[in-house]
Amino acid sequence: MTPRDNAALKASSDAVPTRAELIARAKALVPFLKANAAATETRRSLMPEVVEKLFEAGLMRYFAPRRFGGYEADWGVQYYISKELAHGCPSTAWISSVVGQHTMHASRFSKEAQDEIFADGPDLIIATSSAPKKVSARKVPGGFMVSGIYGFSSGIDHSKWGMAFGAVDGVRTYFLMPRKDYEIGDVWHTIGMRGTGTKDLVVPPEVFVPEHRSLPWAVFNAANPPGSKVLDGYIYAMEFGPHIAGTSPLGPIVGAAEAALETYIEITRNRVSAIDGTKIGDSELIHLRIAESASEIHAADMIARNDLDILHEAGKAGKVLGEKEKFELQRNRGFIGELCMRSTQRLVRMMGAMGIFDENPVNRYFRDIHAMTTQVGVAVDVTMPPWGRWALGLPQKGLFANIKAQDSSGTTKTN
Repeated sequence: MTPRDNAALKASSDAVPTRAELIARAKALVPFLKANAAATETRRSLMPEVVEKLFEAGLMRYFAPRRFGGYEADWGVQYYISKELAHGCPSTAWISSVVGQHTMHASRFSKEAQDEIFADGPDLIIATSSAPKKVSARKVPGGFMVSGIYGFSSGIDHSKWGMAFGAVDGVRTYFLMPRKDYEIGDVWHTIGMRGTGTKDLVVPPEVFVPEHRSLPWAVFNAANPPGSKVLDGYIYAMEFGPHIAGTSPLGPIVGAAEAALETYIEITRNRVSAIDGTKIGDSELIHLRIAESASEIHAADMIARNDLDILHEAGKAGKVLGEKEKFELQRNRGFIGELCMRSTQRLVRMMGAMGIFDENPVNRYFRDIHAMTTQVGVAVDVTMPPWGRWALGLPQKGLFANIKAQDSSGTTKTN
């Protein structure tokens, strides 16, 4: 990729595109993505041409700071962009949404770190990891020595930076590293979302990470992290925890379900049974099941839009949500994924033997949704039980144990 002119990018950021304009750009890419979806799946990583088109359309810079040429868009814009992209290729939608939001992650670090990361402009991929395997980190003068293997790093083949974490004296800490400091472990052999290239981020023994490129997990997720002091957008100052981070897969999931339904209807409209020669689209049972899937997808979309609006309004107002609201948002994410999974599984099963072939696009959407809904932020078995525990007045466990009721009177800055 050719480096872009920073001055030009900063100037162009004065005319930040609207959400509608970004959606239109995403929609314009769908035919190209659809034509290359099978090849992307076989490659097990996005093609360079696809990444370049995302950059050219500005569909990876929506959360990058405006001072580097980014858009500083509102929380939730990634849902609408990626939902559209998923009609062409869910893997591309995942990179745009889940990985695209990582520019906001990096912007929560210090000004010095931001200046390094965005030195060549806002169009870059930052690979992160949520699954440390064999890792170690220790404090040394001026920073940390880090090493290890970190799993589930989507888009890492195209990354310029990586973000991983380790425990230092019992303190969970995030580390940012340039591409030269890590290698790629090719472990991504899956039934779905193959094109995301979600491989291992491998840090060789004793890589030095300077202090300014580290941030304790608790500080990163709390309101007003260091980076927010030099940036205006509320997205850099808002509290950032599981109830917010986990929303990024929703656009690819709902968009893939919409695309599966559209594709099923297109195939079924003129399809004839191989058994008795009857027109399949004449079946009342088919009509019922199509309507059922459509209703589930519509419900999932409405819930997602509503919850993203809640997060946007809370962030803009500087409001920290209470535990009731947080558990409801997490519960809803699991339910959204479950609705989309059910709707698409029904469509595949209605296709009979035709539905089991990899080249069937409805099958591909189904496999992708199955893979996406195993992600911790939307996995039904992870996101829904905490609400049940909260409703019964029981203490929380694991990832959600730190969620406490907080003052909602406004504890973050607004813009």
